[in-house]
Amino acid sequence: YTPEIMGKVSIVNCVITLDGLAAQLLNVVVGFERPDLEEMRQKLVQTMSENRQVIKSLEDTLLRELAASKGSILDNDELIATLNNAKAKSVEINQAIEEGRVTA
Repeated sequence: YTPEIMGKVSIVNCVITLDGLAAQLLNVVVGFERPDLEEMRQKLVQTMSENRQVIKSLEDTLLRELAASKGSILDNDELIATLNNAKAKSVEINQAIEEGRVTA
C-alpha cells in the first residue's frame, strides 16, 4: 500500500480459525448452561495470567540483583536467598500453570 493510503486507514489483520470460533461458542454455551463452570474458567484464566506476571517479576528482580551484585556471586548471601526463593516460587507457579492448561 502507498504511504497516502497507510496514513488514512488502519489495516487490521483478522485471522479467524475454526478452532477459535468453536472455543468461543463453547464458552458462550457453557456460560448459559453452567454459569458456575464459566466463572471457574474465568478465575483460572485470571490466575494463570497473574502467575505469568509473577514469573516475569521474579525474572526482573533476579536480573536486577545480578547486575547490581559486586564481587563473587557465591559470596552474596542475599542474592542466593533471592535465587532460592525465586526458584521455589517459579516451580510452584509452573505447576499451577500446567494444571491450568490441563483443566482449560
